[in-house]
Amino acid sequence: MLLAADEVPGKQIAAIVGCAEGTVVTWRSRYAKHGLPGLEDLPRPGKPAQLPEALRDRVLELTLTEPPDQVGATHWSSRLLAAALAGEGTPISHATVARIWHRFGVQPWRAQTFKFSTDPELEAKIRDVVGLYLHPPAKAVVLCVDEKPQIQALERTAPPLPVRPGHPAAASFDYIRHGTTTLFAALEVATGKVTDLSSAAELGSW
Repeated sequence: MLLAADEVPGKQIAAIVGCAEGTVVTWRSRYAKHGLPGLEDLPRPGKPAQLPEALRDRVLELTLTEPPDQVGATHWSSRLLAAALAGEGTPISHATVARIWHRFGVQPWRAQTFKFSTDPELEAKIRDVVGLYLHPPAKAVVLCVDEKPQIQALERTAPPLPVRPGHPAAASFDYIRHGTTTLFAALEVATGKVTDLSSAAELGSW
């Protein structure tokens, strides 16, 4: 309405505020007909929500904590959480739990990684690596080594960030090895040949 008062065309208003042009027409018509009261929310059809706020808050509170050991899971699923609430004497369906998660942007099944580098030469190193892939030297063979055993890491280099509304759980992608070793294998895509750790001479050339 403020943009309309400044005589901004409806199509441009829709582009600025990120809505359909029909929405702009609707609100302008309601304001023209009813004034400021026309901008208030109208009664909505359908049955009003029956979920108590205390139950909603309990679902979110439990979701943002780690499951107890007896659950045997690293994060909550909607069914596990519904069962836990039922054990507290609060019956709730897993579908209702999922709707609450969706409404508040909670995704306990997701996890992200992060890393804050203090290397002053980080940008230059990234440019070197990316440049090698984009423009490798003539007749060069570029090998990419991706370490997968980090899934067994028990101690990350930074404290993990817990799940919260709008953000999944996150952990640093690097970890403290504590003397563990990693076995590597190379796959030749053209032939299907796998070179494992037993071929020490070949791996040594890496």
